[in-house]
Amino acid sequence: MASTAAPLASSQEKAETGNISVAVRIRSWLGSPEPDPCIHREGENSISIRPSSRSSVKSFTVDYVFDSSDLSDSASANQKALYSEIGTKILRNSLQGFNGCLFAYGQTGSGKSYTMHGEPGTYSGEHRGIIPRLSRSLFAAGRESVKQLRMWVSYLEIYNEHLRDLLAVDDENRDLTVMEHPGLGVYVRDLTEALLQSPEEVEKLLHFGNRRRAESVTSMNPHSSRSHAVCRIRLECQPTEDGPKLRSCINLIDLAGSERQEKTHSTGSVLREANSINQSLSALGMVIKHLVERGPNTVKRRATRDSHAAASWIPFRSSKLTFLLKDSLAGNSKTFMIACISPARSELEESVSTLRFAASVQEVRVSARVNVDRDEQVLRDLQLEIGSLRRQLQSQQSKNVSSEVATLTRELQERERLVTDMKRTYESQLAASQDTLRVREAALADRGLSSSEINAAFGVGDDTPYMLNVSQDPMLSGSLIYYFQPDATTIVGSSPNECQMVLRGVGIPPSLCQVVNYANQRLTISLTDAGAHAGGRVLVNGKILRPGDPPRRLRHLDRLVFGRAHCMSFIVPTSREANETVTAGQGAVYDDFVREIVHDDSSEAFQELRHYIGDVKNKLDEQQMAEFLEVLRSICPLVDEANDMTTELRPEMNFRFEVELIWDVYNSPARDLVVIRLLNFHNKEGDGVHATVLCYWSSQRFRHQLDLMRDLYHRVEIGSVDRRDVRTGDFFRTIEGRLLDAWTDEPADVKTQTEFSTRASLNREIEQLKDSINRVPTASTKRNRRSTILHSVTGTKHALVLPPTESARAEESVSGVTPAPGVEQSDREREDLEKKNSELRALSAWLREENERLRELLSAKTASQPVSKNTVSPLSNTWAALPPSLEKTSSQTFLPDAATSRLMPTLFTA
Repeated sequence: MASTAAPLASSQEKAETGNISVAVRIRSWLGSPEPDPCIHREGENSISIRPSSRSSVKSFTVDYVFDSSDLSDSASANQKALYSEIGTKILRNSLQGFNGCLFAYGQTGSGKSYTMHGEPGTYSGEHRGIIPRLSRSLFAAGRESVKQLRMWVSYLEIYNEHLRDLLAVDDENRDLTVMEHPGLGVYVRDLTEALLQSPEEVEKLLHFGNRRRAESVTSMNPHSSRSHAVCRIRLECQPTEDGPKLRSCINLIDLAGSERQEKTHSTGSVLREANSINQSLSALGMVIKHLVERGPNTVKRRATRDSHAAASWIPFRSSKLTFLLKDSLAGNSKTFMIACISPARSELEESVSTLRFAASVQEVRVSARVNVDRDEQVLRDLQLEIGSLRRQLQSQQSKNVSSEVATLTRELQERERLVTDMKRTYESQLAASQDTLRVREAALADRGLSSSEINAAFGVGDDTPYMLNVSQDPMLSGSLIYYFQPDATTIVGSSPNECQMVLRGVGIPPSLCQVVNYANQRLTISLTDAGAHAGGRVLVNGKILRPGDPPRRLRHLDRLVFGRAHCMSFIVPTSREANETVTAGQGAVYDDFVREIVHDDSSEAFQELRHYIGDVKNKLDEQQMAEFLEVLRSICPLVDEANDMTTELRPEMNFRFEVELIWDVYNSPARDLVVIRLLNFHNKEGDGVHATVLCYWSSQRFRHQLDLMRDLYHRVEIGSVDRRDVRTGDFFRTIEGRLLDAWTDEPADVKTQTEFSTRASLNREIEQLKDSINRVPTASTKRNRRSTILHSVTGTKHALVLPPTESARAEESVSGVTPAPGVEQSDREREDLEKKNSELRALSAWLREENERLRELLSAKTASQPVSKNTVSPLSNTWAALPPSLEKTSSQTFLPDAATSRLMPTLFTA
């Protein structure tokens, strides 16, 4: 059934106008409290921030402040206190016929999900969030305070402007559309709505939706923290026997993390990519800005009617989130916002950004009206619209206008569907909801997932071993449970037809591995033949399962990674430690999985570089080598993941990512020694397979490109992007596809690529340049010579050593920064020395500026050339690329060392 908002009330009813109510919640400390906190609660509705003892105090005044930072303090604001202030008001408003909205805003990890849902994995106890508390209060009011109460619930996710129905029972991910109707308000077409009779049914649906979110994980990207979860409750209430029937709709929204782009150091095209990913929050901020400017408190005056119309226009349709919240933000709703912040000093900038946004939201005014049931009137209006659309359709068909016919046909079908839904009786809707509930349970069982009903139906005992999912998002950790039946073999893979435990993602073929349970006493895991042949990937405690390995025994609390995304913790209930560990927070061990993945030496990219790592080891000290290996081990699994996704998404392009080392390693920062190159392999007639280097990326740039690949892969898996269009390349010819194309780069000058490879360590080489110039006096002063540095992009020359003069003394003085020991300096020599020192300081400052700028330049496409694996690019050794004449220079000619040559790549002439 489609989700519909409550009908709009007539203008004759009195509206209640007021500002959006804003609350700030300070989450608890993750570690030990700081001795001098920078965030303080001042009274009931004020919060102050003082970054340091020398800085001024910034104060923010809101409607409510909840300080939950000190859990040991009895006055700390817990979940119950939060609900009693905000949740009870939403409850009272909804029973009186007012629409309501509550959205939680803040950075990732600030406590939004905990505030809305509660402790991960449960909707009971003192840690219950606002949603489960509100649902229980609504059903209690239905029994005690009102004559009749009916409730419909829907649950959806918004990710990258794609709406996903979390209550759908099929695997088909329909492309949901936000619609608006004058009589029905804003609603989502084809969104599943469940008619419920108890709070337990609400909690089951939320569990089901969270399982769907956890199942859709396809990479190590925490996509749940970058998506919005929207729970919509639609009510039909009759307070008294003779009173009118009231309708209301409540939007409860857990927004995505609001991290600022500065925190991720995103610039240029990377910033545009991040903006496309987080379009909804950007649009929300723009809508709030327009609403504040439109408010009655604005001091701006409109000179003309056109300018006034432009100022009053609000861009609600710029994103699906803002369109969905149109009534909540500027229409018929009583709206609340909870701004969640961290007390940590390290997150101060994010907290201040959140508080500023909250201050803006607080200035927005909304006007709410009581929504009286007008189903009969709305039905009559819809019937009139259907008649009008049919007449228009017949007229356009006679004119043979295909575009108009298609549009009118869609509108007519939508109106007819709305009429059909509104005519359905309560009993038929209830029966359909109960049938759908049973189908959901069966769907969970088909994928190997467990619930209390499945366990009871299939007789799963308390001693049956199982796996729990572990996620970076605490709300999703523990939401997936997979049991292993005794004396049975469980196949794990992506095919629902072949496997009892169905997982989808990178590195998971249709049949991946099998788990054999020997009477609950011993369980083993091994790759299937098909999984080994397809390159399936399974890690057990950080060690990879290889083809041909004997079955490996599983023990209590073993950590398993299936493919490159699904992290699982293996639980044996009969183990002595089981009772203590299963109740612990599963999200806390996610970092253990990440560390094991990073230190997995089985990475293909890492294995290919083993021979070269030995050469680097001879040039670095122990600390530098440890830092270098840490960087290399962290990037190699990501390169493997990129290759796996490339093989699956774009197999026809023959792309491959490889790690390359820069060999001038002395005193270089570890991250500067590793670059990633993208190769395109192709057959050359009569000459075998060749490869073209398409681009070089720094490790940081590669990580941004990998994020794009992960987002595209996720969208393909959930069905918002057609896999065939990606494989054929048609998708990348669209505007959306160009934004998500991680295998291309913006064009740049070829010389930019040279600078990237040859000047990755400029900070260190500025100091080595000074030492090299100091050694110049050892060269013969009788020989004319000149040394300059040529900027490889602008062509600007910078003199390092002045030209020789006719005077031998002048030659000796200008040939170096410092005179030879024991030689007295003349006035001319001192002047020359000061001049060259000044030039050197200016050059050093210029090089530092260039270093920062060049790190942001895009890499260029190099000329097509045969490339073999692990071959060091010629760009990595500039001195080797100098003209042959310089290689044969006599010993009397100044020949710079390797460090200086990298800064003087062009002109060293005698």
